[in-house]
Amino acid sequence: MKKESTAERLNRSSYIFLNLTSSVLSADIEHLCSEEGLTEAHFRILWVLCRESSEEGRAMGEIADGLINRAADLTRLVDKLEKMGLVVRERSPDDRRRIVARATSLGSKTFSRLSHKIRSLHVDQWDALTQAEQRQLIQLLDKVLTTRTSFAEESWLLRKEN
Repeated sequence: MKKESTAERLNRSSYIFLNLTSSVLSADIEHLCSEEGLTEAHFRILWVLCRESSEEGRAMGEIADGLINRAADLTRLVDKLEKMGLVVRERSPDDRRRIVARATSLGSKTFSRLSHKIRSLHVDQWDALTQAEQRQLIQLLDKVLTTRTSFAEESWLLRKEN
């Protein structure tokens, strides 16, 4: 077997550490979400609808673009949020082919309660890094994401100012 080069080892280690870190941080958030009968993916949908959408809501396809979720999962996830009374879906009056989702009052309250807990959790999760280090990490991860051309072009999330 060919000896692994330094570049190959760094690429593999970067990938592994990023995934392990993501898993650990996500597990913390999953725990908080489970207390509300939700998952982290449900919280991300509420985040988009409560923080990144107008009062009219956001088209389903745009929600998927901002969540880094598979579009196929989105309908199932929004179905549960709708059954819980946290989200409503309606046809857009401007384009009847377009389905728009928006948070209900209960959805906004649930999002507010969860996001308060998650903000506190983030303080603990990122305590090991200074703000300058966090900015550097964000810049580096953004650089990696923007090289993934199709994702960078399709996601409204990356087109925004952070």
